[in-house]
Amino acid sequence: MKEESYEDEFSNQKEDLEDEEEYEEETFDEGEEGFMKGYEGEGNPVYCDKCRKLLSKEFIEKEYKNEHYTFCSEECAEEFEKKIKHLK
Repeated sequence: MKEESYEDEFSNQKEDLEDEEEYEEETFDEGEEGFMKGYEGEGNPVYCDKCRKLLSKEFIEKEYKNEHYTFCSEECAEEFEKKIKHLK
């Protein structure tokens, strides 16, 4: 019977952990992703001011009457601006 060295055992555990982390990362939905960002201390999750979708690292920012707004896409930003102009 072959004995595993400490390095072999550690390497196997590390590979198992990496596989598990990869799986966990792939299975987050948007709500869980936002929760995990807050949980991991990355700040409060930010949502599109039009459709309420969780924003990724790339998003659109607009300012209207000294209020800051964030959007997931140019389309949401344009629809929001149309709605604001219509309410005037």
